[in-house]
Amino acid sequence: MTSSSVRRRWLTVEQAGRSRWPDEGEFMGRSFRREAWLVYLLACAFVTVSAILQLRSWNWTLFDTRIYLDATTKTLNGTADLYEGRFGDGWPFTYPPFAVLAFAPLAALARSVATALLTLGSLVALFRICWLLADRSIAQWRLGERAPAPGLATGALTPLAAAGGVLLAARSDAVGGTLAFGQINLVMAWFVVEDYLGLGRRRLAGGRLSGVLTGLAAGVKVTPALAAVPRLFSRDHASALRALGAGVVTVGVSAIVLPHEVVTYFTSALWDTSRPGAPESEWNQSLSGLVARVMHDVSGAGLVRLLVIAAALVAGVFVTAALLRRDDDVGAVLVIFVTTGAVSPITWYHHLVLVPLFAVWAILATRGWAKGLYPAIAAQAFLLGLWVLTGMYQSVPRDNGAELHHDPLETFISEAVPVLSLTILLTLAAAIARSRRATEPHPTR
Repeated sequence: MTSSSVRRRWLTVEQAGRSRWPDEGEFMGRSFRREAWLVYLLACAFVTVSAILQLRSWNWTLFDTRIYLDATTKTLNGTADLYEGRFGDGWPFTYPPFAVLAFAPLAALARSVATALLTLGSLVALFRICWLLADRSIAQWRLGERAPAPGLATGALTPLAAAGGVLLAARSDAVGGTLAFGQINLVMAWFVVEDYLGLGRRRLAGGRLSGVLTGLAAGVKVTPALAAVPRLFSRDHASALRALGAGVVTVGVSAIVLPHEVVTYFTSALWDTSRPGAPESEWNQSLSGLVARVMHDVSGAGLVRLLVIAAALVAGVFVTAALLRRDDDVGAVLVIFVTTGAVSPITWYHHLVLVPLFAVWAILATRGWAKGLYPAIAAQAFLLGLWVLTGMYQSVPRDNGAELHHDPLETFISEAVPVLSLTILLTLAAAIARSRRATEPHPTR
């Protein structure tokens, strides 16, 4: 049965013979919206309780949270230099000075309260990310004139899909690592996703907000700035300029409060790519980490690193901009997230929090335009998602130089994520280049 005939089958008739979709949350006179919401809330509750129990078993160590709070407290009270000092268990602070101002409200609280709030904030960010991705995906799905599955109301699909996303993402090694270390990866990802799919699509005082949250996230962690670049190539220069403006504001505010730290960061600390840790560490799942491990004793490694990063960057920005032009904002934000992880100097495994959701999108949403390249895209997406879900790269020897002496099987296991990130971006770019439909504006725009 064709999609058009299925759609006709599920259409109902309004007054004057006009056709319409069933009301949100309604199917055959029965509402499933309440049950769907219950499933979503239960999924969120299950993930929250599981995270709390796991963190309690680890005595709430939250390695990175201790660094954030210690650095913020000592910098603001003048007892330590932000980029010369060591914090937490003796580690450097690697974020821009604006991050200190962002952490200041938490640092003013008791440590137990601050760590609990940051953990809760990360979980809420995950729940909101999954809701936004599900809601926009369903909207795009309906605009594509596909009908709801028999027995499911269109209004029930968003909470059900969001529940599935929450359970899938929370199961991943990346989200587990983010919560265990007390990292801010989920919060930063939420800022960008909210900018692409949520608040950024709205208007305030007659002006759009898109770009602002990306700029603010870049003020805290720099790497989200890449999410603004594809907008320059998708006829959305205003959003890119708003992101730039918001980022400049964060630097300006930081310069007023922490002028010495701003100078030090932008003239020195920012360019020290080994500051967060050894690039060759097995935990570094970026292309730079791949080259550092595989070509550590090979001349020309620097050139190879530049070439593979440039390839991933160009492909990722090209694909993201093309998806934005055809109104696939879900695919766009997920592709730029994978691109950022691939090209960053350091991408610790717990930075990959959206990769399993990217894999779902690549498998479900590209078939219509990828055509002959779809099997390759689906296979790569499946493997990439599987590796991040299971943390396969954690199963090989690491630390004390062990990463530099892997056998072929260990190399295959440890380097699958950066290799697949590069190849799937290139495959997506090739598929879009071959498809006129992928580069044209969505007909409902």
